[in-house]
Amino acid sequence: FLPSFLPSLLMALAFLVIVAVVVSLLALVLAGYFLAYFQSEEDRNTAYVPKIVVVFGLWMTMMSILLLPFDVAARTEGRDLRIDSLWEAAYMIIAILIILIIPFTILYYEALDEDPQAKRKSQLVSALKTWVVFVAISAFVLGMMYGFLGYARIPVTARAPVGDRGYMFLVKSQSNFTLVERSLVRDLACGLKKIGSCASSDFTVKFRVSFPIYVIGFLAFVGWWFFALFGGIGLVALPMDMIAAFRGRPRRIDLQEYARQKISLRERCLKLIDIGKKFESEGRDLRKGRKNKRLCNKYRAAVYFLEEDWTKLKTSYKGKGGNILIAWGHLALGCVGGVLTLLWLLHIILFMLPSPPVNGFLNRILNAMDESVSFFGVVFYGLFVFYLLWCAIKGDTKFGLRFFIVSIHPMKIGDTMMSSFLVNTGLLLLVSVAVTQFSSQAFKLYARLTDADLIIGTQVEYLDFFKEFWGHNVFVIMLLCFAGLSLIYLALKPRDRTK
Repeated sequence: FLPSFLPSLLMALAFLVIVAVVVSLLALVLAGYFLAYFQSEEDRNTAYVPKIVVVFGLWMTMMSILLLPFDVAARTEGRDLRIDSLWEAAYMIIAILIILIIPFTILYYEALDEDPQAKRKSQLVSALKTWVVFVAISAFVLGMMYGFLGYARIPVTARAPVGDRGYMFLVKSQSNFTLVERSLVRDLACGLKKIGSCASSDFTVKFRVSFPIYVIGFLAFVGWWFFALFGGIGLVALPMDMIAAFRGRPRRIDLQEYARQKISLRERCLKLIDIGKKFESEGRDLRKGRKNKRLCNKYRAAVYFLEEDWTKLKTSYKGKGGNILIAWGHLALGCVGGVLTLLWLLHIILFMLPSPPVNGFLNRILNAMDESVSFFGVVFYGLFVFYLLWCAIKGDTKFGLRFFIVSIHPMKIGDTMMSSFLVNTGLLLLVSVAVTQFSSQAFKLYARLTDADLIIGTQVEYLDFFKEFWGHNVFVIMLLCFAGLSLIYLALKPRDRTK
């Protein structure tokens, strides 16, 4: 006879499969629409391979973020259904995209952009030279770190059996204890001897993690440096720029004002042309040397501002001020973004940094929504987490426009080149790993007893070397510091302009 719970379990599994398929298809459609909406006309009927890479990368970013609420659903609806292999597979694919596919695609596309008349073979050779060096360095660093530091040292509390119950093994992980499997605690002899007749005993278990688990930790560590910097800047810059876009919205002007501003823009354009000719006459390679790269980034920023001002001028005169709903939409997004930023900062201060936490804050709201209607919980989670990714992209652009250390790759509607798509997709993939780890910590009560908690909150968190950063909240504090510094800096210098 079949167990009585089997029909309900099969129904739960069917429900999870249907949800996963539907969400996957919606994410794929959204990624394709995003590409079509932002791509430049110059790339409309060309560069198909980079487009496939971008769409797949954006899809993987969304699916990796939504894997946590799916894990929670698998725990509740699927009677503790295990999806740890899905976590490992997802992040191995992300690692392949970040280390192998996207770098080569960027190099190949840039080689084509520099010399459109060049043969494909020469483009391929040019891209392969740099790509092989990058892959070799990445493989060497990852391999050496896994060989010497691929161990997790997990502090375990073993509670002695009560009645017929066996030993219960708990891991202290920031705000709560997490129940772990015996498979993670392979050498318990020493620990069990210490228990004796006592109620419990504390000891540390050291074991080598699997390579996919270490890849997750490695990507999260690298991604955190970008997320702490760009995410911290974006948390402040995004709502401020949205509100500034409303305040500086195009307004209807007459022909005389249009002509006057057009002459001013023409003068700026001629100056930029003269500067470009000067660089060319001096024989400068703006791709080599720190000073030349900084000049190149500054020049690109000036061109970007010129294009933005020209678009605004055309909207003001020919478009008669444009659609007022777009301006009010910027204001609404700015206000919503300001609230989300404030809630995130409060949650970090109240829940993530103190030990024990002062208040569950967003965890309570998320759990209440998930218990009432699971869909509401997923929407609430997605709103807060995808906002962090948007902040990271915004912070990257803002940093490039202000300090000229990195090249800018702004996303402009109908005028975004594939090189910018590829760079931003790679950044999103890398940052998404750090954001997922951050979210699993921020929503610890929501993610409790899931495979994410077992993998990220237990094994990855206690990896050698990395645990010193995560255990002391180094990156979270950096995120807060960059957000605070950005607030002061942007309040004093709100306008993005170059001389």
